[in-house]
Amino acid sequence: MTVLRAGLALALWGCALQAPAADAVAADDVKTRADTIALVSGLFTDKRYNYRPRALDDALSAELFDAWLAQLDPDRLYLSAADIGELQRYREGLDDAIRARDLAPFLAMRELALTRLDARVAKVPALLAQGFDFGGQDDWTPDRAAAPWAADAAALDALWLRRIKSEALDLSLAGRTPAQVRATLERRYAQIAGAAHAPSPQAVFEAVLNTYAGVSDSGGDYYSSAAAQRLLDAVPDHVGVGMSLKRGNDDTVSLVYLSADGPAARAGLRSGDRLLATGEGETDALEDVAGADLDALVTRLRGRPGSRVRVQVQPFGSLPGEPTRTVVLERARAGMAEQRATQRVLEVGGKRIGVIVPGSFYVDFARMRTDPDHRSVSRDVAELLRQLQAQRVDAVLVDLRDNEGGALNQLPEVFGLFMRAPAVVQLREGGGRVELMNAQVEPVWTGPMAVLVNARSAAASEMFAAAVQDYGRGLVVGQRTYGRGSIQNLIDLDRWPNNQERRYGQVRMSVAHAFRVSGLSLEGVGVTPDLSLLADTAAAPKPGPRMVAMPGYKAPVAPAVPLAAHQARAAADGELRRWQQRRQALAAHARGQVSLNLAARRAELARLGPPPQTDAELAEAAAVLADATAGAAR
Repeated sequence: MTVLRAGLALALWGCALQAPAADAVAADDVKTRADTIALVSGLFTDKRYNYRPRALDDALSAELFDAWLAQLDPDRLYLSAADIGELQRYREGLDDAIRARDLAPFLAMRELALTRLDARVAKVPALLAQGFDFGGQDDWTPDRAAAPWAADAAALDALWLRRIKSEALDLSLAGRTPAQVRATLERRYAQIAGAAHAPSPQAVFEAVLNTYAGVSDSGGDYYSSAAAQRLLDAVPDHVGVGMSLKRGNDDTVSLVYLSADGPAARAGLRSGDRLLATGEGETDALEDVAGADLDALVTRLRGRPGSRVRVQVQPFGSLPGEPTRTVVLERARAGMAEQRATQRVLEVGGKRIGVIVPGSFYVDFARMRTDPDHRSVSRDVAELLRQLQAQRVDAVLVDLRDNEGGALNQLPEVFGLFMRAPAVVQLREGGGRVELMNAQVEPVWTGPMAVLVNARSAAASEMFAAAVQDYGRGLVVGQRTYGRGSIQNLIDLDRWPNNQERRYGQVRMSVAHAFRVSGLSLEGVGVTPDLSLLADTAAAPKPGPRMVAMPGYKAPVAPAVPLAAHQARAAADGELRRWQQRRQALAAHARGQVSLNLAARRAELARLGPPPQTDAELAEAAAVLADATAGAAR
């Protein structure tokens, strides 16, 4: 159980942006907390500030009840249906608690969850002592976020037996002996219990407010004064290993963004790798990350410049039982030097394909107003395009995989490097005012192009892909994007009390929504590629709210998709097919039933073969662009 879990909380260069473990506010300062609740709830219910304010009513209370339960027991493995029945008395009263500035109901729910967690963890050694038979036909479903609550303690016992067996099987596949499996899991669950009880009263208070902010506004967050200061200072002042962290619904921790020239990227780590353990220096024992909140992990990753930390990961695209990687990273100070776009040239199908990886939509805000030569992604991409022109490339592929956006003002400037357009995106404020964002730069590359996206392409990166698609500028290839079309601002809560002392923190809230120039929504919908490289097993998104298309907009003739050549490559027994099969297996493990039969799992790994040694997704996107370029030339 991770009480302070936030789905997209990042740890930039080892700086957590979610509920911290401590704050300058004293733990017993009841008035400060009460005032903070009033300020936060006042903002999220006020149409002058929030794009879509939510009233404090029973409907919001019910959503908040479910969201807080998901924080306390995300896999529905501690609380039973009987416990949930007992807690139902709070379902329609949490709005009243916030209005009264009294979070007692939230704390009571947490206390029951902790009690049940302790009881479960106490049984783990006995479960491990009895050993497991991996020759049966039983299975385990890891994703229990939407599963029914277990009826009673006996049903929970059965679930826990399969859960522990699944974890023991994963370790056995990795070559651990029974004794090592037992020691590892006993240590892991002791850590989980310790981490659940570790948050201070202030940290729990912040977690409640963060949950309320996220329910009121899909882009909402609350930062205490200390967390807000770390957020503002993260890039220039912090020392770490150049990677961001995301905690998934299954409580695993993954790398989601690596600074282009940071220590992690130089060591060959990549977005999507799953963080397993960390260890100080080159000799200290590796410590499992299970149960640790992001603050604890951040503390492990930070240190003096030049000091070293070991990181163990399960490489992205690999399954339990396949080799892990352990690398030594030398900590360095973060800064704009590590934020840079990159380029390279691929020879594909007789065509020279230039590949640009922006990394993020970065800009040096500190120097933007005073230095005309300040660093930004648009300036860097323009220079890279000129380099690719000098190398006489035939087409340009913009790789936006794992790109979670960044500075919105860079979006039109980057898009403008590829074509003149009256607008790139429409921004609608809560009051209905619409702003068209357009570019102030001249195009640098007007030849063939395509965009590569995946499910972690979000915000500005998917707005860029949408504009490429809406204007027919090129093909969008890959996977459906994340679907984050809301625009957030940070609001300082100390501006109203006019405090000299930083006490109340900040909130991030949605102030506008981005719509495509065609009028289609992005929020919760994303961008569907012209050519999907992977079958989408997730449920189709519900159509979002529409607005009118940009004045004068006419849908272009869509570029031709070279589907036949792509299908032929996918049918061949090559890297692309192995990548697709492996991704399908990973999706099945994440969302479906996983066999607990050791022989069956070993057979699955043998059938899949070793993980691809090349970037099959990028190679296929480049091949698709080469085909499209050749077809257009005929």
